[in-house]
Amino acid sequence: MKQSILNTFTLCIVSILFSYCNPSKIISNKSPDFNQTVSKIFITVKCSDRSMKLIKSMTNSLIEKLELHGVESTAYIVNPLSLDPNKEVADIINTFNPDVVMIFQQTESIISSSSSFSRGGETYSAWDIKLVPYNQDKIVWRASFKASYGGSPDISYNAKGYAQQIVDKLISDNIILK
Repeated sequence: MKQSILNTFTLCIVSILFSYCNPSKIISNKSPDFNQTVSKIFITVKCSDRSMKLIKSMTNSLIEKLELHGVESTAYIVNPLSLDPNKEVADIINTFNPDVVMIFQQTESIISSSSSFSRGGETYSAWDIKLVPYNQDKIVWRASFKASYGGSPDISYNAKGYAQQIVDKLISDNIILK
């Protein structure tokens, strides 16, 4: 009886701990020709309306975390209904004059109405992330980022974790300094 209660208690504690994880995975590929250490990044994001709250929080966290590594950055979230998003953002990019443009494009989204935390919102999304040197067309780094919104109802908690994973990947691929 005592052992059964202990096992149940242990299982509950482990379940609680894992429910606040933000399981995600990022893989990347860097051009062997690209050896520049980046110090200025312009971030553009194209996503669904349902992702807007998360992506705004993640973008803000990403900017803060990049700054800790000596990287100046700013972001522009493209309106999903924009008729000409490239023209819309071109002047802003030119004014900022970055080393590279980081392009986030949402590629997948799963919405679950059964999740107690999602409230009918997105519970999984996948992103294609590209780095393109300013005024060039060649992609020099590309990443696939997949995120499941664990059990945490706190969007900023998930967003900070995702931003940290992206920064860690940029460091490990020698895009930014540690």
